[in-house]
Amino acid sequence: MYFIVFGFRRCHLSKIQSAFSKVFQSVILAKANEEGSMTGIGSYQTGQRKFVLEQNYPNPFTGFTTLSYTIPKVNGTIPVSISIYNMVGQKVKTLVNSKKAAGTYSMLFHADGLVPGIYFYQLKTGNRIAVKKMILTK
Repeated sequence: MYFIVFGFRRCHLSKIQSAFSKVFQSVILAKANEEGSMTGIGSYQTGQRKFVLEQNYPNPFTGFTTLSYTIPKVNGTIPVSISIYNMVGQKVKTLVNSKKAAGTYSMLFHADGLVPGIYFYQLKTGNRIAVKKMILTK
């Protein structure tokens, strides 16, 4: 089976996997037959290679917001924690405190009981830490 990647000539899937797995997390592919006619659309997920904490959405938010993060490829699972801190550095909530496998995760954070203001959310996995700022409004 051959695949067409936009901007590239027709090539076999194994060549696409090795070329794109170093750059992208996923690639959208157009499946084609020997004559080059498109026969379908598919995707290829490459290995998770980066530790990423995304900016919450929406931000500023009222009531709830979405937090997303990516854990890089590991053997088995690793401890993951996500905590919310106020402006003076006090932990006000712990959202996640468990072991997770590599992958991309998304969760809805409800700010019940928090007053409007600036907060920080911290992702900690093993020896890596990332922090982002979010703003809760009325």
